[in-house]
Amino acid sequence: MGINTAGTIAGYFQDSSGVTHGFERASDGTILRFDPKGSTGTFAESINDNGDIAGYYEDSGGLAHGFVRSSDGSFASFDPQGSTGTFANYINGNGHVVGFYTDASGNYHGFLRVP
Repeated sequence: MGINTAGTIAGYFQDSSGVTHGFERASDGTILRFDPKGSTGTFAESINDNGDIAGYYEDSGGLAHGFVRSSDGSFASFDPQGSTGTFANYINGNGHVVGFYTDASGNYHGFLRVP
C-alpha cells in the first residue's frame, strides 16, 4: 500500500484463516508482521521516511480504529470525537495522519491528526 524512499514497504495480507495482518518489508527482504493489541484485522496503508506506519484495525465488535505504528514498534490508536469507524490513509514525514471517519448517522468526515 505504501513505500518510502528507503524502499521499505507497508501493507497487509490475509492469512489462511482469513484474518488480515499488517506487514513491513524492509529493502533487504525482511518481513515483519504486526497487529495492534485487540485487532481482529489490520490494514497498514502508508509509511513515511521515518518508518512510521499509519492505517486502521478492526476490533472484535467490527469497529475500525486508526493507528500509527512508530518505527520503534509501539502503537498509538485513535478515533476522532464522534467516530463510529476511523480509517487512517496517509502519514507524512512530520507524522501528520489524514483519513476519514464515519459518525453515528453514517456521514463521512475527513480528519487531520496532529502528532
